[in-house]
Amino acid sequence: MSVHSSQKYKKRDWTRIKFSGVGSHRHFLERIRKTLYYGNLPSTERLSLPVTELAAELYSEVKTRQSVQRLRLEEASKINRNACISPCTLVLAIIYLEQLKSSNYCYVDKISPSDLFIVSLMIATKFLNDSGEEDDILNSEWASSVGLSLPEVNRLEREFLAAINWEVFVEKTNFWKRLRLLEREIALKEGIKRGWFSYTDLENLLDTINGVALAQAVITSIFVNMVELARIALWPHDLQGTCKKASY
Repeated sequence: MSVHSSQKYKKRDWTRIKFSGVGSHRHFLERIRKTLYYGNLPSTERLSLPVTELAAELYSEVKTRQSVQRLRLEEASKINRNACISPCTLVLAIIYLEQLKSSNYCYVDKISPSDLFIVSLMIATKFLNDSGEEDDILNSEWASSVGLSLPEVNRLEREFLAAINWEVFVEKTNFWKRLRLLEREIALKEGIKRGWFSYTDLENLLDTINGVALAQAVITSIFVNMVELARIALWPHDLQGTCKKASY
């Protein structure tokens, strides 16, 4: 049974996890729809484009500057789509990534970003959706979904668990804290990219301790908008000048 046909992974049920504390199911879905830039929530589990872009950056940044290895957005998007990744799974995978960066950087520097992305998501999925299913069945589904052989997936799992010293349990408070940080990172990144901040963006950023970054982002946004307004205001005059030159 491949992951493509498995309703276990495809079914959207993002609050059926081991962590509680965000209120009702409806409240949680409405929260991530806004804060993680989903627009309309998809019928199957997957990350939004802004979240996928940030994940690709986070998994690429762990490599040394001398390394040319990166997790390309196209590759991250394909893994996300085929393996049906939920936001909760990614949050846990990022916690594992940051844990490894501080405790076993040699492993992080040795493994490719794409393999690290795959195996951290797989371990996070197992932790969040532990239903007693045999590991070899789950691993075969992951192998099918990400285009690797089963022995390769098994090897990645063994090495990952050894590197993290089998410490895959995450406290509830740490989970929600990292989700909150992810929401702030997305708000700041998208606000700067767009040139303005939505109410939801500002709501997520106003209580951040990094006030300097927020101030810089707001100033950048104002500057971008001023430049755009000036360009629009001057456009008719530029057009008239061009026409006059052409007439001569």
